[in-house]
Amino acid sequence: MRLITPGDTTPASVNKYLLPREQSVITVRMHPAMLLAPIALTLGGLVVAGLLSSSIAHGNNSALDVIWIAWGLILLYLVWKVAEWSVMYYTVTDKRMILAKGLVVRNVAMMPLTKVTDMSFHRSAMGRLFGYGEFIVESAGQDQALRNVDYLPYPEQLYLEVCGLLFPTDEKRVPCPRCDGRGAIIVVDPEAKDRQAGREREVPCPACNGRRTVLEDSICSRCDGRGEITLDETYRQATCPRCRGRGVTSLDAWEDDERRRRRRQEEEESDD
Repeated sequence: MRLITPGDTTPASVNKYLLPREQSVITVRMHPAMLLAPIALTLGGLVVAGLLSSSIAHGNNSALDVIWIAWGLILLYLVWKVAEWSVMYYTVTDKRMILAKGLVVRNVAMMPLTKVTDMSFHRSAMGRLFGYGEFIVESAGQDQALRNVDYLPYPEQLYLEVCGLLFPTDEKRVPCPRCDGRGAIIVVDPEAKDRQAGREREVPCPACNGRRTVLEDSICSRCDGRGEITLDETYRQATCPRCRGRGVTSLDAWEDDERRRRRRQEEEESDD
């Protein structure tokens, strides 16, 4: 499951409900565990139909037809539930939560992030066993279009991501200098021989991960967020050694660079 999805990779069934300047941060499909009941009903109906066919309805063609038609209806119910599950998405943007579901009758429920006053996280024993959880969203209003969101995959990760959007930090975000705020960059495939055959391809920006913005303090000061530096001797472009070509650095990366610098100094001093 990919938690952080650029707006261009959001499913079309959800992307059409987003505003022009709205950015999708999280998009997940409901956990397949929501199909356990229809699957169990279908398998149980198959066993019962087989037992009835071999005992009660043996030699009675009319009874056999009724039994297997009834099981066929149960099978169609399972197919319908699978089709509904395939188009059911939970999306969190930078402005709201969206739950889109329904195959024939489409139902789109949403909750603005600014209206969320409390969000509870619940995980039952079955949820811990199969790997899903439930969000219970509270707001100031009495009538809520989006309150319970069940069968969410990777609930702990989702909970942290949503909490990060509900309680943003005071750090300033600026357009990503690596991709100029587009969320994607053009890379050259070294294995492709013909440029017209797709040697250049577009990939999500490694600096902002498709979000189009980065924290101002995380921009690499060595390359100014470009991911490359110019060598003084040859004036050739090289990968920035501080950010390793990403354009941004984290505190861990800064600490790693500092430790390596100190280690080199200690080795040089010991050699002297």
